[in-house]
Amino acid sequence: MGAPPIDRASAGRVNPEGISYLYLGADVDTTLYEIRAGLYDFVTVGSFMLMEDIRVVDLTAIENVSVFSGWDKTKYAVNKRHIEKFGEDIAKPMRRSDSILDYLPTQYICEYIKSIKDLGNYSFQGIKYKSTMKEDGFNLVVFNEKLLKCTKTWVYDITDILLRLPPEILTCQTFGQLIVLPVVHNLPLQKPIFLLF
Repeated sequence: MGAPPIDRASAGRVNPEGISYLYLGADVDTTLYEIRAGLYDFVTVGSFMLMEDIRVVDLTAIENVSVFSGWDKTKYAVNKRHIEKFGEDIAKPMRRSDSILDYLPTQYICEYIKSIKDLGNYSFQGIKYKSTMKEDGFNLVVFNEKLLKCTKTWVYDITDILLRLPPEILTCQTFGQLIVLPVVHNLPLQKPIFLLF
């Protein structure tokens, strides 16, 4: 188990088509959300171990970087919003209708990050970014899959899917033939139950 073969590597937020990177989720739930596992799917998930220490660009910690953290104040002021935007764009969910051209900006920046060298060695081996599919999850893309080893795999049979709507939906809404009715049975609004018919 690992990155797809080069001839099967489709374009993604980080990699251009034909360039194969290893995409990893922080945990099983994040992984299942990220691949958008469907009802009755069988999904194989692997556990990976680093073969050596690696350096990654951590886009999950951008908001923790401050002007007092040793950065040049001018560079910090000029670039902070751009870096935050890049972090948002790289985490944006991919849709089937997206054009591979939509990925060019993030692919270009990722290829630049991959190419940065320090003393003749590549400075970064991957990028860590927030999952937009699972609120507290994150993803890691590693440029060279040989830096990790798959140590174990599990096969999951997806038998149930939980869909949640925002708590502010308190009235009946119609979406084509789908009618969504909130059902309130003294449950906290953070965990609404809905009938779909």
